[in-house]
Amino acid sequence: MANSSPNLPLRAVACLLLLSSYNSVYGQSTPRNQPPGHKSAANIQSATNNHDQAHPIIVVKLIPIQPTKAEADESKQEEQTKAANDRIIASETRRLSFFTACLAVIGLIQAMFLLLHLLAFKEHGKQFKEVAEGAAKASEAAKEATEVAREANGIAADNSYATQRAFVSLRELEYIPMAFDKVENLILTPIWYNNGTTTTNNARQYVAYTTTPDNIFANKVVHDIPIVVAPGTSNYGARLEIPVQSWQGARSNERIQPSQYVYVWGWIEYEDILRPGTTHRTEFCYEVLIREEQTSNRDAGYKAAVLHFGLYGEHNRAD
Repeated sequence: MANSSPNLPLRAVACLLLLSSYNSVYGQSTPRNQPPGHKSAANIQSATNNHDQAHPIIVVKLIPIQPTKAEADESKQEEQTKAANDRIIASETRRLSFFTACLAVIGLIQAMFLLLHLLAFKEHGKQFKEVAEGAAKASEAAKEATEVAREANGIAADNSYATQRAFVSLRELEYIPMAFDKVENLILTPIWYNNGTTTTNNARQYVAYTTTPDNIFANKVVHDIPIVVAPGTSNYGARLEIPVQSWQGARSNERIQPSQYVYVWGWIEYEDILRPGTTHRTEFCYEVLIREEQTSNRDAGYKAAVLHFGLYGEHNRAD
């Protein structure tokens, strides 16, 4: 209602024009020998012309927005992926359909064979009953075969999805051994690997460390980092720096107790392009021990800070 207030003067002028047109057409004296209220064809035509002049017709042409090249390439890639998946599913479906058709033909042949037996031994009531029971069993077997074929079709579709969807796992935690008496921070980098045949979608990953096992996966994630892992390839995650002083007694060569472990943990969440909206998650958690060991290059004359990893807890899983 608030938007129509500025148009009131224009509507008033339009109403006056319509009334004027109406008076010019219908306000003339009625010709003789015609009943009151009679309108001639000329008056009706004049009123129509006046109405068209007062209310001109506006034609609006809508021009579609052309997609960008990136959107067109992305759409083309999705169509190609979907077409490839459809071809695989269609191939498996044709095989199952052929198998079902063979079962149906076999069932039909058996039914015809039993029908011939019925015609041949119709005078023998006992044999007729046995043949009828056999026909019923054959019909039931054909129904069961159809149900088995339907279940096999669903299993084939699930297997096709399981072998093609993205499946990301932790390949390794990479670090570079450094001089034990000089290094202040050790740098660890997770390497993620995609075992599937399709790429990840909307993937995000996070990695952290703690000296208290109770805090694993309990602290609030400050920020996660987006990542893309192509099929059959690896990609580096976020770099993690751990101060050497996190391991108590490391500098004094004291025996490090289990409570002095450092726990490195992280996760990656992603979607697969075959079933958009389905989220998958991979978690890992390692207890890390630091040791002073001689490097392979003995001519260098120093010992390196070497990390030893072991799985910890129930936070090593993937779906």
